[in-house]
Amino acid sequence: MRNRTPCIAISLSLIILVALTSSSMAALPGVTLETIPSTLQLGPGEVAEILVIARNPTESIVQAMVLTLFTDASVATEVSAPDLEEMEPFSSCSWSVKVQKRKDYGPGAIHFRLNYQWGSENASRPVPGLAVASVRVEERTPEKIDGIADVRVETSLDVLEENRPGTVFIVVKNLSPGPITVNSITTAGKPGFILLDPPDLRPGVILGPRESRAFAVDAKVGQAVQPGQYLLLFEVDISRREWGQVIRGSVIAKHLLKVGVLGESDILKLLGVPSFLLLPGFLMVAVFMALWSRVHPRRVLSIEVKSTEFWLLAITLSLTTAPVYPYVTGWLGESRNYLVAYGLRDVFAVWIGSILTAVLVWVCVDGGIELRKRIREASQRRTTHDEEDDPVETLRKLGRSGMGLALTQVDRELSPGQKKRFFLLSSPTGGEAEVWITPPIIYEWENAADPAYRERFTNQLNREEDPASMAEVIEEGLSANPKMLRVQWRSGEHPTKVRRSAVTVRSDLPVRRFLQEGEE
Repeated sequence: MRNRTPCIAISLSLIILVALTSSSMAALPGVTLETIPSTLQLGPGEVAEILVIARNPTESIVQAMVLTLFTDASVATEVSAPDLEEMEPFSSCSWSVKVQKRKDYGPGAIHFRLNYQWGSENASRPVPGLAVASVRVEERTPEKIDGIADVRVETSLDVLEENRPGTVFIVVKNLSPGPITVNSITTAGKPGFILLDPPDLRPGVILGPRESRAFAVDAKVGQAVQPGQYLLLFEVDISRREWGQVIRGSVIAKHLLKVGVLGESDILKLLGVPSFLLLPGFLMVAVFMALWSRVHPRRVLSIEVKSTEFWLLAITLSLTTAPVYPYVTGWLGESRNYLVAYGLRDVFAVWIGSILTAVLVWVCVDGGIELRKRIREASQRRTTHDEEDDPVETLRKLGRSGMGLALTQVDRELSPGQKKRFFLLSSPTGGEAEVWITPPIIYEWENAADPAYRERFTNQLNREEDPASMAEVIEEGLSANPKMLRVQWRSGEHPTKVRRSAVTVRSDLPVRRFLQEGEE
């Protein structure tokens, strides 16, 4: 609070001066000073005018009038020149004083002092005089703007979605008996992805007594939102003029607005997914299961849709997808993060991306299994005998199976009472229901056979544990020009697959090389 000691001292001095002047000039008539109004109510920044009137009730002329003032109120003052330089007998004059309230609090008073000189024709010299008056300055109690205007929000907009703008109407009704001015409509408290376009009301829209007006506010959302309900605040700036002064204030209207993504709620409802966050994992697992059970290999997985195991995989994949999504979208263009905000574009990207990921995983898994199967089958074909195999190929397959040239001998009954000797191409103690048997391989030398080649052939033949190398040596002799030997199955025979019960293993006979020279 300001120090008012100087003002109080001045006031006391003025009172004492007036008392002394009155006592010394009690017999003399004096000039009176009055103010209109006597009390002034001002709000911060408000401007008012005071009329100070001096009256001369005497028969003398009043001259040399000087009006001064001082105040202990928080106001700024400006005094205009008097309308008369001197007052004739029984006349009056006035001063206009402009008063403006400062922003800070400070009631008080404005004290006026009029110094003058007056006299009569018989007076040898003018006589000084003094007149005083005061105006009380009070703080104006602001009138409530919501008492003179009613503001409400009207709209049929339930959900605000991308590519589906709407309109919100701000209805303002004048409740006062006089006109009011709607200066502006602004919005507050909204997130950045809600875009509101209030009308430009400059320089202001005047509403008559009891008049209502609806102002349209266009509403839309950006390409990425956070679905949910949001409180929108509309601040309506209103003013009115009363007793030459402008009263101004704001009225707040609020509205709950739901923001969503076009089609998202319908998709999640149809799929039974509780949140968009879980959609990527749900799509990946569901699409993979559909491809696995209905396309290839058409086997039913042990996981049931929406079981605990299903959601365990779906949630794990969804939580993995969320941090990866900004990097993928950034690599393709604009980086987006649906954990912060998302739109229809993100729903489309997540939907297509999740399906493509599931298809890619299915192709990799199913293709890997199929490739492994084919490799295994190819490996089996490299060791599995066939009736079309020639002697060289049979020797190679024996080498791949880890068997040697010496094989177990078996007897096969071709007809009642007639048996023939064959060699067993598998283990004699195996549990297979069917086994491969082979006749002996017969080789014969050609006249062009090189002695060195014969020696190498014989040495390799004696190494019974390496049929594959034997096959290489035989192929060398067959491909030589001229050919150095002939190799063939026993006349009219070839490897055959038979039931194990159809042959008799000759455990009483030693193993024997099934590669033999000449006809057996």
